[in-house]
Order: sequence, then structure tokens, then C-alpha cells
Amino acid sequence: MADINSDSGSGIQFLLDLLDENDPNWLSTNEFDDLLANLQALEALIWATSKSPVLWKWVIIAAHATLQSLAVCKLTRSDGFGAMNDAIEHKVYVFYSENKDTFHNEKEFLDLASKQNMANFPVLMRRLGYDIPKEKGVLKGHDAENQALFWLHDFRSTYAHYPPIQLTLKASQVRSIVRIAVDIIDLEIKKDDWKRRPLIALDEVIPILDGIQRRLENFEEG
Repeated sequence: MADINSDSGSGIQFLLDLLDENDPNWLSTNEFDDLLANLQALEALIWATSKSPVLWKWVIIAAHATLQSLAVCKLTRSDGFGAMNDAIEHKVYVFYSENKDTFHNEKEFLDLASKQNMANFPVLMRRLGYDIPKEKGVLKGHDAENQALFWLHDFRSTYAHYPPIQLTLKASQVRSIVRIAVDIIDLEIKKDDWKRRPLIALDEVIPILDGIQRRLENFEEG
């Protein structure tokens, strides 16, 4: 496997090497594998921007995807709920409040479980305790952390859902948003408040997080 902590190879090549290690006819993953892959992609892409600055677009997308997958992993309970959209979570709340259980009310529970509609990024982050503004007009009433999360989602939506447009951003602004996102990722991964036992070990992610921090520091020093 390519060394993700080495600057000797391209970040893009690292991702291609990962693909080469698996049977190209099948792709198997879960939410924890996805979280780890997003962290690896984030580190690789931050390094790759030193060769091609326009790749900051993909850094934004990778940081957003990492935070979203982390929220799904942290919020999902052993029953499979906790990160679904509000309508489903309300139905599950009613299910339990009526003293129903998965044994005596299996059909109703399985019907709820079949509706795999995840909450969107702002909702997931609010469930983790972040007060993300709902619109630009109220940004000034929030701290830098929540403003950064708002812009991360806004920029990601612009990049991911619309055709290429003329967009001019200060590189320092983009790096600041990513830096705050990375700090939140680091904090949330290390907090002991997961709703179920995480299927990911700190010794797997800490080296990647350290690598991401070093790469960001290199930009700030430069």
C-alpha cells in the first residue's frame, strides 16, 4: 500500500493505488470504512494542492464528506437510527414512546428500518451540538466555528450541485475553513460520546489526522 505519510508520491496516485489493491468488479464498504477512506482522501488531496491549487475544490468536498460520514458514525445507534432525517427519527421516537419493541412489533420496525434516508449535513452537525446558521443573513451572530461549517456546506453545495462557475476565493479563507473542519473532525473522533461501539480504532486515524495537520501547517508556514 502507498505510504500516506510520504510526500514522495502524488496524492492522486495514492488513491489510484488503493483501487488497484481490490477486485475492480466489486466494491464493499460500510460507514466506518467510508470515514477512514474520506480521511485518507482528505490528506492526499491537501498534499495534492501543492501541485495543483485548483484541487482545493476537492479538499472542500472531502472535508465535508468526512464530517458528514463522521456524524453518521457517531449518531447512529445500535438499532440503526439516530442519523436519519427528522421525519423518520420522529416515527422511531413515537415507536419507542408507545412501548413497542423489535420483537413484538417486528414488521412495523422493519418497515421503519427500510427507509434509509439520512439527514443532511446541517441537521447532522446540529445533532452533534453545532449551531450552524440557516442563512447567510445571521452569520454574524455565530462564532467562527459555526460560520466555517456554514461556508463549508455552502461551498460544497456550489461545487457539487452546479455546473462550473466563475468563483474567486481567497486561498487563506478556504484554508481557514478546512483548518476549522479538521479541528472539529479531530475533536469529534476523540470524544467518548459515540452512540454505539465505533468500528474504527484511534491508532488507525490518529496518524492520518496528524498527517493532515502537518500538511496544513506547511501551507501556513509557506
